[in-house]
Amino acid sequence: MKLPSTKEIFQRKFNTLSKIEENFVNSHFSKNSNFNIERLLYSCDDGFVILRRYSLEDINNFEVRDIQKNVVDFLKELPYPTKSNKKDQINLFELLRKTIGLELRIGQTINLGSSGGGIKIGDEFEIDGFVILTRKYSDLEDIQETLVDIFKFLEINSEKDKLNKKVKQLLFEIEDRDFLIEYKDLEIQERELELERGKKNIQLLSQFNPNERNEEIIYPNIKKPFYFCVLGEVSDQAIIRKELTHFFEKIGLGINEWNVDFYNNSKLEKTNILKSLIIGQSKYEMIITGQIFHHSGKGNSRANIISELKNDKYISHKIGSTPKDKLTPDKLLHSLDLYLKELI
Repeated sequence: MKLPSTKEIFQRKFNTLSKIEENFVNSHFSKNSNFNIERLLYSCDDGFVILRRYSLEDINNFEVRDIQKNVVDFLKELPYPTKSNKKDQINLFELLRKTIGLELRIGQTINLGSSGGGIKIGDEFEIDGFVILTRKYSDLEDIQETLVDIFKFLEINSEKDKLNKKVKQLLFEIEDRDFLIEYKDLEIQERELELERGKKNIQLLSQFNPNERNEEIIYPNIKKPFYFCVLGEVSDQAIIRKELTHFFEKIGLGINEWNVDFYNNSKLEKTNILKSLIIGQSKYEMIITGQIFHHSGKGNSRANIISELKNDKYISHKIGSTPKDKLTPDKLLHSLDLYLKELI
């Protein structure tokens, strides 16, 4: 059997409730031609409330309002406008209980002031006359089919939501796996390059005079001013800046001859930072990556920024930390030192 669509279900519900409202009220009370009638049908979880307001003013004809509550709970907060100010809503349940001792319940059919033009409540305010009916869906045979359709629809939607959540979770797991594999490949490449640089450094050190070993390391080819950026999360920006100040002082760069900009994952998602990292257009000399979520980065065509930065059009970059760890000062200084040694 073909199940109805969402639109069909709620259209059928609307039509059924509209027909019930029209026939059910008219079977109890004749239409008063002297007044305009506002017809409100509140569709609750287990039943409905029909409220007809009789007024000399122009008012809405018919409206169904979906209420995500049981009828008993909704009746206790049923709103109703006053004549003096339609925006001034009163609690009809409390009004009837306190003035005439009537408590709204399921199964009632009440008519107050529908033919007399309204009800005056002391010297305070006046309300239009109304007819109110409260019923449970189970009391009406002609609404059972609609309810069955709705329950089927909700059950199907519930299973669909569970399936969608499971699919999304699997997709995230697949993306995480692919990202970690790609990161490991990049990490291996970095380690191989580091090993090659280490061999070259050993050769250079073997040529140094032992008496000169305590001299400061000089990076003769470093550009001044030297600007670089950090992408991803770091452990503590303040501590990193402090350590960088000491580092650059040792290699002869003053406070105004270097700068670092930090872009955390939140900034990466909102900013197309990649445009500012292209060779020949960037103010930065290099990039160091920290903890980067694989979906971070606006404007990247690949699955993650680290993969995108492998493109030759971007400036040099170093992987400072794993995707799951924040970048620490030691790891940042290590990555910076490796880059500067490549300039020698």
